[in-house]
Amino acid sequence: MYYSDMITFYWDDVQLPGEEVNVAYCEQPQGRCSTLHDHDFYEVFLVESGVGVHHVGKRDHRKPLQSGQVVFIRPRDIHGFSGEASREPFSLINVAFSAHDWEELQRKYGRFGHPLFDESAKEPPEMTWHGDPHHQVVRLFHDLLVAPRTAFARDAFLLSLAQLVEGKGEEPLPSSLPAWLRHALYRFRDEPDFPHCGVARLVYLAGCSGGHLSRVMREHVHTTPSGWLREERLKRAKRLLSSGDMSVSEVAHLSGFENLSHFHRTFLKATGNTPRSFRKREQRIPV
Repeated sequence: MYYSDMITFYWDDVQLPGEEVNVAYCEQPQGRCSTLHDHDFYEVFLVESGVGVHHVGKRDHRKPLQSGQVVFIRPRDIHGFSGEASREPFSLINVAFSAHDWEELQRKYGRFGHPLFDESAKEPPEMTWHGDPHHQVVRLFHDLLVAPRTAFARDAFLLSLAQLVEGKGEEPLPSSLPAWLRHALYRFRDEPDFPHCGVARLVYLAGCSGGHLSRVMREHVHTTPSGWLREERLKRAKRLLSSGDMSVSEVAHLSGFENLSHFHRTFLKATGNTPRSFRKREQRIPV
């Protein structure tokens, strides 16, 4: 039946002469399954419209697909697609690139630690955007669809996608963290009002007790959950102070500090400078 037609695709067969990335737009008719397959290269696809089903693995684990969803496919992943009834056709933009090029990109820029690029996940990692981030990721795929299939276009796309999923310019988290903790911290950062969220929200996302979270973070991050959140807020404040001319009170609010005097005390204790003196020292280019 579905699995008797399984095939393996090879990069040498799908790569067109003179092209360094394979980009394809496709629509999947309702009820029809694409051939179950695996391959020796990587893929990342965007569900552009409609709803469908992602058939994953030999046991045919069926996972819903919806507009705005991005899925990362590793070489060992077995998968296929089928469309579902909806007002819009089920359409995908698929980007394929060689395992060698993916490894070279990470060798140059460091491992991408976001869960979307998790090599150890049992099933293909996925992520869904809403609002402005959704429009940004759609534009990213559309731009590549019409761009020359060069190594520059491929790398620019992958680096832009990595930057987008890291969220709001935050630093990547160490890949050495336990997977559940790394995922919880990334989900916490992805919260719409991240700087203003408290430790209770992080505990909820981690799915464990506050005591257990604190012990694990002390072991792996060398600070408590509240200490980590304070550092994240301070990092954001430093970026805002060094790259713009917004008032200190605006910086404090956007960084999650509701009390201006508390922001001053915390910033001075952490950096040895007041916010204004830090800005004067760090802001080299007039704005």
